[in-house]
Amino acid sequence: MATRAINTNVGSEVRENKGSTWRPFTELLATVGEVASMYFGSPGSITSLDADHRSNLSAKGKTDNDVDLMGLR
Repeated sequence: MATRAINTNVGSEVRENKGSTWRPFTELLATVGEVASMYFGSPGSITSLDADHRSNLSAKGKTDNDVDLMGLR
């Protein structure tokens, strides 16, 4: 959001403060990171709830999966 600096002098112009020049780049990186996290599952992702995935796990593996899913580790 751009802010405007208003000078009270008569005949002065209004200047916009557009923030950091790095802002579009950092927003792009944040967007790319969010998209990548949707496609590449991490521990605790929705793929850990898949019945085929859980059926191949031991009791300890299921517990570890549940802990990761709840974000406790």
